Amino acid sequence: MNNNINEQIQAKNREMYQNKIAIDTEKNIETFNLTIANLIDIMFFKKKSLTKEELRKYKEEIKRVLNSRNESLLKNISESDIYDKDLEELVNCVSQKFQEDVEKIEAKEKLLTEINQKIISEEKNKSKSLKNSYIETKKYINNVDSLNMSIDKEKVKVLQKEVQTNGKNNEVN
Repeated sequence: MNNNINEQIQAKNREMYQNKIAIDTEKNIETFNLTIANLIDIMFFKKKSLTKEELRKYKEEIKRVLNSRNESLLKNISESDIYDKDLEELVNCVSQKFQEDVEKIEAKEKLLTEINQKIISEEKNKSKSLKNSYIETKKYINNVDSLNMSIDKEKVKVLQKEVQTNGKNNEVN
């Protein structure tokens, strides 16, 4: 019976892990997309060295690259059992591909080169944050699993010393 309960607890822990990973990934994607959109707008309005058409084309390219990153991250976590995967390595692969894609975007203007560098830097920060989140979540679930396993072990007899009552120490099971 204890095994059945432990299996149920472990299944629930894995489900919680997958849900937490999904939430963290979606939050990371959302904040990263907003950060990049704001970064582009701020840089453009500060310097105004691009035409609106150049800015529109650039934003389309960035949006394409962002969508690719988003889809890759979501694909990594949507597979049936992510618990045993090395999610940190998957994030590294997505991050590397994203950086390569950003570097490929045509940047004739100095402003676009600066924006690309800032986007890459921001993506490194977001990827590191996401990996840390994955690591902490897995540590938490592993600790909970360890506690569940320790509860399942047979009870060990503990010998205690009783308070001295008649001048002798009595040991009790």
